[in-house]
Amino acid sequence: MPLVDHDPVSFEASLSVNVVGTYLCMRSEIAAMRVRGRGAIVNISLGAGLQGVASLSAYCAAKHAVMGRTEAALDYAAANIRMNVVARLDCSGTYCPRAPQSHRAFCATPAPWAPEEVCVAVFR
Repeated sequence: MPLVDHDPVSFEASLSVNVVGTYLCMRSEIAAMRVRGRGAIVNISLGAGLQGVASLSAYCAAKHAVMGRTEAALDYAAANIRMNVVARLDCSGTYCPRAPQSHRAFCATPAPWAPEEVCVAVFR
């Protein structure tokens, strides 16, 4: 839905689930990993976290924030805590038609990945 038509309650809900939820998870995970002396966190985003998508302003903002928060957590590398973000991109360009060719080069298939395929890539 266009930005001007998006009500503030649903916009805030999208941010709460994606941004605040990720923050709360990372906060607890990092605390446990610091005690353990190591760990790995993999956050999930989407192509919408790489570029804006028409009519998905709240979702794009939230997914950009997840990617930025993950990248900003580099200060835990010294504690042997690794952080990455997976951003599944529709390689066909139907979902993200402006996806740069450089992003498409990382796609193994010309069609969107099924959720099971994303899981295999993350836990490989």
